[in-house]
Amino acid sequence: MKSNGRSAVSLIRQLVSDLFPAQIARSIRRLQTRTDEIPVGIDPAFFHRVHLPERMRQPKNWPEFTSRSKRWMYWSLASGSILHGRELEDRLSARFGIEQRHPLCDQRLIEFAFALPESQRQREGRTKWVIRTATKGIISERIRQRTDKADFSHTFPEALEAQGGAHLFRSLVSASAGWVVEEQVRARYGQMKNLYTAGDAGYIQHNWPLWMTFGIEMWFSASSRIVNQN
Repeated sequence: MKSNGRSAVSLIRQLVSDLFPAQIARSIRRLQTRTDEIPVGIDPAFFHRVHLPERMRQPKNWPEFTSRSKRWMYWSLASGSILHGRELEDRLSARFGIEQRHPLCDQRLIEFAFALPESQRQREGRTKWVIRTATKGIISERIRQRTDKADFSHTFPEALEAQGGAHLFRSLVSASAGWVVEEQVRARYGQMKNLYTAGDAGYIQHNWPLWMTFGIEMWFSASSRIVNQN
């Protein structure tokens, strides 16, 4: 996969968080975050009607931390998107008679993780230092020393294509409702498909917006059937 500008932006944000005092870093991040820019595909009237800029701003009452690692851990515990994902996993598992457990969410382990000094989190250019040290001789060295991670972004374009591809984004009910601009959504799907076919990782930035649009269409269709039945 080819690299793209998003990795450079992530690097800059990381440097800002690590090198500047918390108050200065927070001010810089606020300047970098544009909440008044209308996302591609969103109807401008809808954008302003539902006060989307305010919704897109990060909560101001999150505590300040001395390191990027602690901020990330707190986000992974308090983020609505992460909690929503866990709830979906729980419901899906329950349909197959499985009750999920999340051992890494144990309060004692969380408190231990927050108390770790940064030297135990990363050292010699490697992250998860304490875990790598604790598992020496328990798991294979290939796994213990790996620095890459599995990525499942490809499931989005493949799933959308299997469900109908570009046809999914024609005659959108959400466009009729004034939520999205259909031409922009179709163009975005075309961009994602072309990038994915070319092996360009830039397709990833289109995954979630298109997937959410597809999900809203399914919700609209299901709601319409229920209303018609009644």
